[in-house]
Amino acid sequence: PNISEAIIGGQSFNAPSDKVPVIGGTWKLYYTDTSTGCKVYDSVNVEVLRLPVVDISYALAGQNDSVCKTSGFVQFKVSTTSNGGSGTYSGIGVSNTGLFSVQDPAVIPQNWYTAYYNYSISSKGTICTGYDSIQTFVQMYPSITVASVPPKCSYDTTDFNLSATASPSFYGVKWTHDGFGTFNNSDIPNPNYKFNTQDAARQFLNVTATTTNNGVCNPVSDSKRIDINPRPNPKFVCDSCVGCEPLNTQMYAVGAGVGGSRYDWYLVKNGNETPFAPSDSSISKIIPDYGVRTVKLRVTTPAGCVDESTGKVTVYAVPVASFRTDPEKTTIAKPFFSFVNTSTV
Repeated sequence: PNISEAIIGGQSFNAPSDKVPVIGGTWKLYYTDTSTGCKVYDSVNVEVLRLPVVDISYALAGQNDSVCKTSGFVQFKVSTTSNGGSGTYSGIGVSNTGLFSVQDPAVIPQNWYTAYYNYSISSKGTICTGYDSIQTFVQMYPSITVASVPPKCSYDTTDFNLSATASPSFYGVKWTHDGFGTFNNSDIPNPNYKFNTQDAARQFLNVTATTTNNGVCNPVSDSKRIDINPRPNPKFVCDSCVGCEPLNTQMYAVGAGVGGSRYDWYLVKNGNETPFAPSDSSISKIIPDYGVRTVKLRVTTPAGCVDESTGKVTVYAVPVASFRTDPEKTTIAKPFFSFVNTSTV
């Protein structure tokens, strides 16, 4: 080929010129001098070595240009058009064997990293070097944390408020559960879960949040157990709750069903509650005055769930016997009296 355009200023040969074929070759260059009026010339052979073509790629089939920070290594491979040379890898986290250590502390996630391969051949004292590079994006691995959820009582009508934090912030959240209720939206970090009677009967459920938008990283999950504490459901039982004053009553709480509960008893009169002592599942109480009383039992479980039961206590007044005669006085001529009952209750 004509490589005259590779000659600069009439005296410099530019081997990297695009007019010189990449495969190289040998050319005869002439220099002509006419300064004396006579034309003289000389020539020289110039050999241009072929520049080695280098191609760096991923050794693992299916590997793309992104990798998760949790991955151990990415293996590169190279091919060249020349033999007999030598090459070296370079780049942050890249070893001389072509291993890119994703876990290298110098590899900061959410950044692109370039691996280089330089390949050199030598001939007749001349060294020619070709190189190629490849870029790999390192994605930060996901993490997710579900916040603890305070328990509720089985009779509560409010929803559970859930919260999950995925990091980094570009990761999304997907919720699942093993209960019988429903989420208002399972694709947001802070949904509500509405539990139902089946959940309450089971007394717990588990919720799980899993990362989405995972890219080349594997999803991760976190779970929490939610407790639904039972209603104590006490029943009021009273022995000797009908009788004359003063009435010695025996009152019991049965069927509360939750160990460690607190039992509070109240005498209700005109809407006012007067507490009895002690706070126990059974008490003995003397009611001194006659009348119909309401007794309230309030049971509080260790979890703070409350239920109430009421009963009636009927106390009769003790009668006072009394009578009078009619008339109060009489004569022997009329010895008759009437007796009039003046007893009171």
